[in-house]
Amino acid sequence: MFEPGPTCTAFCANVVGVCEAIDFTEASCRQGCEGDLAEERAVSEACGDAVEAVFVCAAELDCDDVDAWLNPPAEPTDDRPCDAEIDAVDAERAADAACANPSN
Repeated sequence: MFEPGPTCTAFCANVVGVCEAIDFTEASCRQGCEGDLAEERAVSEACGDAVEAVFVCAAELDCDDVDAWLNPPAEPTDDRPCDAEIDAVDAERAADAACANPSN
């Protein structure tokens, strides 16, 4: 039986359950989240850790910030929720070509 970890459980409970920001069930969200983390960790622990930090950040957002996170403005801003975590993923992917393309 599939057992999601605490990061994906918290992320999906907030983004799907509380904020209703994504049109998934919490169960399918958790399964997708765990799949993403497993795929990233299969490439490298650093990739997985960086992506997990984004999920952790989003799990702690209020619903207005979840909306801003999921629907960024056309022009980049410095105050997008979880920006520092997203920048860390981008930096890790820039430093590790395999991390940038985990499916390859």
